[in-house]
Amino acid sequence: MYEAAKDAVIAYEREDIKSAEQCLEKMDMCSKEVFTLMNEMKKLLN
Repeated sequence: MYEAAKDAVIAYEREDIKSAEQCLEKMDMCSKEVFTLMNEMKKLLN
């Protein structure tokens, strides 16, 4: 996720907005996956 954030900043600084948006979408997908896995862990621990 952090790599996608870094790539988004680099793309934005190059004024490559399309690539920056794609990186942000990747970050969003990664974030959702992290929360899904955390919820699964929570269920296992309860």
